[in-house]
Amino acid sequence: MNFAAIVHEGVMSDSRIKSRPVQFCLAQHFLNPELETYARFYTSAVAKGRLVILDNGVYEGQLLSFQKLWDCIQALRPKVVVLPDVMKDPRLTDYLHESFLDFVVSRSAYDIGCHLPQHMSVLHHDNIWDLVQAYQKVSTPWVGLPRHLGHLRRELCSRLHYLNLWRPELKVHALGMINGDVAELAALARLGVASADSSNPVWRNCSGKEDLDPASTYSLTTIAVRALQEIDQCTLFSEPTWKLSVADDDVLF
Repeated sequence: MNFAAIVHEGVMSDSRIKSRPVQFCLAQHFLNPELETYARFYTSAVAKGRLVILDNGVYEGQLLSFQKLWDCIQALRPKVVVLPDVMKDPRLTDYLHESFLDFVVSRSAYDIGCHLPQHMSVLHHDNIWDLVQAYQKVSTPWVGLPRHLGHLRRELCSRLHYLNLWRPELKVHALGMINGDVAELAALARLGVASADSSNPVWRNCSGKEDLDPASTYSLTTIAVRALQEIDQCTLFSEPTWKLSVADDDVLF
């Protein structure tokens, strides 16, 4: 698993942050004219061939219009974009996914040379069997599992393998950490989840209990790098295994 840290501007100059292979960009921050350093960081990451995932901004409380998200895609040219969604509302999310994809088709017909990224669907169903069915219907190259799913993220991946429904061609991304739980990320990595993101390591330690002073750039850089090293040790080199342990049985049934 590759972990992308959503970082404070004061941390962005650190080479250990800039060199990460996967980066996660918040669209509303990229479009904010007052955050030039933020925009330059992700523009440079794209230019250097990093896999940049562009988020639609809904978790930060600002769902961008289709046009603004399209403008952001054309300006940044990310590898992947998270489709517009509404938290905990799977029906409206499905509608927004389809509508935005139709919008992309209509715009690309007129915008010569426009950038067309891969798309990431987001699953918001609140029970395991609806999640399994939704996963099977995903038509985009990527699917995102938001943090509010909680234990259902691991349970979904476990059941998909158990039922031989896991799709190797579909890349799974964990949207956010659950209270800084590195163990959950390690479990998801072993189950084949490709990547994850969070701002948690920047603001708190990995246990999610120690608040940091955002004004202290030194402490931010120190904790971010230390936490990312711990996450990488747990996830980046984890060998995927589909054999279910006794503990996994509790998750499955």
